[in-house]
Amino acid sequence: MTVRLPFASLLAAVALLFVAGCGGGGNAAFTAETDDPYYREGQRLVRQGREAEALSAFLKVIEKRGEQGAAEAHLEAGLIYLSYVKNPIEAIHHFRKFLELQPNAKQAAGVRSLIDTATREFARTIPAHPLESQVIGLDQTDLVRQLQ
Repeated sequence: MTVRLPFASLLAAVALLFVAGCGGGGNAAFTAETDDPYYREGQRLVRQGREAEALSAFLKVIEKRGEQGAAEAHLEAGLIYLSYVKNPIEAIHHFRKFLELQPNAKQAAGVRSLIDTATREFARTIPAHPLESQVIGLDQTDLVRQLQ
């Protein structure tokens, strides 16, 4: 009887550690991001032309895995924000997050180019400075004088 009690206690402790270590909350770190069901759903929705729903799926991947564990989802979200939502600021955020997580990825040069594109898109939304519009007006006045 004295041998059974310590053995049973040891067995219970090992079983408890096994159950605690196999909880559902931490398994996202062990699977590839591209195997995540939300990620695959997002890709499927993009192929179907349902970008708003796809964006939601990619953002769920980011939320589930955390900002630091979803580089590919950041890239996909950035593409949707740039091309479909027309929100270059959010696109830049997600592109930079991708580069932060995978600076040496094969897509890194392309993503840097996308950041430049998004920056130009944002710059187009900023109204011209008053001084610049006056200079343009002077050039046009000279043109009108020459034509007369």
